[in-house]
Amino acid sequence: MTRETPPNENAIHDEQKLKLQTEAKECPERVARLTQKVEVLFPDEALQPLREQILESFQVPQWGKHHNEGIYMDTHLDLILTNLENIQRGEFPPEIPDNIKKLLQEATTNNRETLERYTFLHDISKKDCLTIKFEDGTALSPTWQEWQDMLPTKLRNNPDPETFAHYAAQQHITAIGYYQPEIIKKNEAGKTEVVKHGKMHGREGAEVLRALGYVGVSPAVLKAIEKHEVAYSFVNASAKTYEQHFDSLSDQERTLALVASYSDTTSALTSSGKPDLSNFMNMLGAKHNYELWQALKNNEEITAQQQSGQLDAEKVKKELDAILQNTVQIPLSIDKLLIKIKKECTPTRYNTIVFAEKLIALVAAGTITEEQKKQMVQLVADGQAKTIGSEFGKALGKNMRPITQVLKESECK
Repeated sequence: MTRETPPNENAIHDEQKLKLQTEAKECPERVARLTQKVEVLFPDEALQPLREQILESFQVPQWGKHHNEGIYMDTHLDLILTNLENIQRGEFPPEIPDNIKKLLQEATTNNRETLERYTFLHDISKKDCLTIKFEDGTALSPTWQEWQDMLPTKLRNNPDPETFAHYAAQQHITAIGYYQPEIIKKNEAGKTEVVKHGKMHGREGAEVLRALGYVGVSPAVLKAIEKHEVAYSFVNASAKTYEQHFDSLSDQERTLALVASYSDTTSALTSSGKPDLSNFMNMLGAKHNYELWQALKNNEEITAQQQSGQLDAEKVKKELDAILQNTVQIPLSIDKLLIKIKKECTPTRYNTIVFAEKLIALVAAGTITEEQKKQMVQLVADGQAKTIGSEFGKALGKNMRPITQVLKESECK
């Protein structure tokens, strides 16, 4: 068996060096193009402070296994604009379902300028949420000014990709993130207190823009900015997670948040030069499950059959909860799920005669009285067997167990 030839370390280094040099060479043209776009999208004189914040965000560093599109964030923003164009042209990775392709394409076509504004605003607070991670396992969460003070003067005045790569390697920086964790310590009284609140750059960015009076940004875009990170929290297709993040949003807000998440995910490249769509695909599965749950919960026929007693409300609730708690995409259609609910959620029927006969032995054993037996039989005859527990449970205590067993044995198969 022949051993594979190990990769040439110098070749890998040269390839990385060439990539950094290309980024540096293209940087002036890219920044000029992005700057012009910012001036077109945010033209008012009153928005000068906002434009300055956007331009400053171009220099936010990107280092680690995520965001291999470039060393600085201008490359990320530029790639998002390219991917918005790809969406509008209908160009998608093969794993994206056709219905989602159509939804993304229509939303992008109808909201192109809005989504371009979103592009420049969604990461505006990354610089305020930096976390620098080092090889020894330590981490530092500096302010933007503190980060600038950490950099060599040459790099601070001239953000060069290759120079930054050397600096990060020399400082043993392994990753740069944009979430600052909450810091909790015990005070003198021994009680825990929050010393520093956690900061997520999407949420922080939305708050910054709200403080500026929306600056012409719609509430839907603010929600997209606030929610654009949540795709990364979908480790599975949990409808419960989707409900937590999106249930309170309008249809427009959900759609824009979906486009925002997709464009952000496809513009964050791994070391392979391709995006990792796994979390986004989980979110699509969660969206699918959530919409199934909503459709069944609001189905008029199911509601009417519960009210008329044709369906057992408790059984229906369990079926709906199972969909909400499900963590994998359900390959069933709404029609098949309706059939399943109608079949499996019918009220349990009991043979009153069998039930009465089996209770005789419990009366003889002193477990229940003759009067209690008559009342239980009447409840079963009236279709109210499920109320036996609430009616007699407190009085009978552990003696309810044989009653429950008798009910089970009296079910009509």
